[in-house]
Amino acid sequence: MNKGFTLIELLGVLILLAIISLIAAPVVLNLISDSKEQAKTKSLEQYVRAVKLAIANYNTNGNLSDAICTIQSDGGLNCNGVILDVDVNNTRPTNGVIVVKDYDISDYYAIEIGESHFSSVEFKGTKVEPTTNDTHKGIVYLDPTDLSATCNATLASQNLNDAETPTPTGVNSGCMKFYIYNDEGFNYKMILDHNIVPRATWIRKSQFTAAGGTDAEWSTNKSKYGPLNIFAVLDESAGDWVGNPRALTGNELAHIIGTDEALGWDSSKIFKNNPSDLTDTDTQIGGYYLDGSGDTYSDWNVQISNSTNKSPYAWLYDYLDNCIQYGCNYEDNNSYSYSTLANSTVIGYWLYDYTVGQPLYAMLVHQSGRLMATSLGNTALSIRPVIELPKALIDG
Repeated sequence: MNKGFTLIELLGVLILLAIISLIAAPVVLNLISDSKEQAKTKSLEQYVRAVKLAIANYNTNGNLSDAICTIQSDGGLNCNGVILDVDVNNTRPTNGVIVVKDYDISDYYAIEIGESHFSSVEFKGTKVEPTTNDTHKGIVYLDPTDLSATCNATLASQNLNDAETPTPTGVNSGCMKFYIYNDEGFNYKMILDHNIVPRATWIRKSQFTAAGGTDAEWSTNKSKYGPLNIFAVLDESAGDWVGNPRALTGNELAHIIGTDEALGWDSSKIFKNNPSDLTDTDTQIGGYYLDGSGDTYSDWNVQISNSTNKSPYAWLYDYLDNCIQYGCNYEDNNSYSYSTLANSTVIGYWLYDYTVGQPLYAMLVHQSGRLMATSLGNTALSIRPVIELPKALIDG
């Protein structure tokens, strides 16, 4: 006759099984976690190989030797304006930065696959959170040519103070200061705190036609041909920057100041909330202060502008001619006196926008914190680049 288990024996078996499960569970979970991470690492390796192949394929007919590429939502790359399709079948990243040097990948930052982020080197810039009174979304100190370079407020200030130029205008490398103006989505959009060249102009119609262009081509493509000089300056002065540098647009500026659309008035100074409401026969009066408000031209012509009551949008136009008079961020770098700045020939920076009804005029941010229009050939204007980088890179 078989003898059954006693209660004590059953309890012993259960206790033993519990001990085994307590030991085995973490091991199993770790194996699963390691397996997932290995899969993501394998996906990264396959993606990097696919990127190298895409670069090689492009270079059969082009020349992509040095560039900083931003990964797009579909896994493709924007390499300083060159768009590369990356053919990969497995999980692909939707965000990150890849640096191309000498026709090969040299570094990569914050490549996002699932919930993991991969970087070949450490990002050593510094982010400063905004205060409750700030109209920007934060400050980032970084070297746009080397994201692994140490950069902070002190180094950025020294970089400007040690420059050979009499003002910060023209400093376009090393540790610099950027303002986050848009933090929506996966990336931060940031604008530099100073201009990168002493001056730049758009191409005027007369220059375009003198070079062989037709009136019809100019009329239908002026927004394409006009900023060619700006593109050339950006390529020469910031072509090795991360984040695909470009100019700020009027709609972006409008979003920053809370209007969400580029403001305008018709020839009778009647407020138009949507630029499409302006006809070609109207003159868009773009000369209004960033501090303005309301629905009349005079309301938007109000200026908060003196050294004791600084404009909340001064970060958008500091380091410009006469900026101290108008409330710029002169405390950021007080080694530049008012007299030095007043002798500068730079009075603002270009936006990437024509004006309605004025085909020979484009928009700018003036030294006084004013959005306005001027002739395409104005030589007293500069460029203040915008770059876009993944939040995961900067926030860590």
